[in-house]
Amino acid sequence: MKSLESQLRQYREAAILRAEREEARTFESKNARKRWLRKRSRTKDEMRSVAVEVLDRGPEGLVAFLEFLRPGQPPAIRQWAAFHVLGLSEVDSPTESLALGAIEQEATGDPRDKASKQIWLRNWRASRNSRDVLVMAICRLPIDIRMSNLSPVELHRAAGYPSRHTAISSTEIEHCLRDAPELVDAWLSYSADQRTGNGWYVTTSECGRFRWGRLETGESELFTDGVVAVAKYAALKIQKIGEYAN
Repeated sequence: MKSLESQLRQYREAAILRAEREEARTFESKNARKRWLRKRSRTKDEMRSVAVEVLDRGPEGLVAFLEFLRPGQPPAIRQWAAFHVLGLSEVDSPTESLALGAIEQEATGDPRDKASKQIWLRNWRASRNSRDVLVMAICRLPIDIRMSNLSPVELHRAAGYPSRHTAISSTEIEHCLRDAPELVDAWLSYSADQRTGNGWYVTTSECGRFRWGRLETGESELFTDGVVAVAKYAALKIQKIGEYAN
């Protein structure tokens, strides 16, 4: 295992690279630009992986990592460290307040970036609230993806799902969709965007009915109730995304 100092240095460098903007750089060639973009695209996973390793060291790792949250640190480092501290460890109230303050303080600038932070915080808080609030946060996935820069996996992780919660059932999702019918159309649009050579789908069908199915097997089923069809689809997609989030 790398030394704690080298891990912290790697995290810092990745966070700074993540904060760089393409328009602020000059590239000597198209290939140089492509290499930089590939390297930058890996920084999210790199930072999370390093954060996991550091925090797994126990109190020593947590104390060292918390230095990234102190005022005076570069905003990009402070913000990412706050996300990882809240998402990967159980912390005391002062540390939680420090991390939340770092995220909220930096929630300015690009509207999409600002929305991403607000949605992440909402999902994180949902993970500590009632089951109904958590289910609603997870059911909002198609809308939140469209509004933010967050991936489905990141949205799941923010809500601590499924690592800290039992699996969400199609029945729970059905109840959620009946309380928020606008999410039915959101999931139908999400399914249409996801249509590939395999996987599940749900779509409107003939005579106002809804078709749920799986492309790779040819399995399908017609429903007169769109909420039931969408809930079945959403439960399977949420379960699959959760497998990657762990």
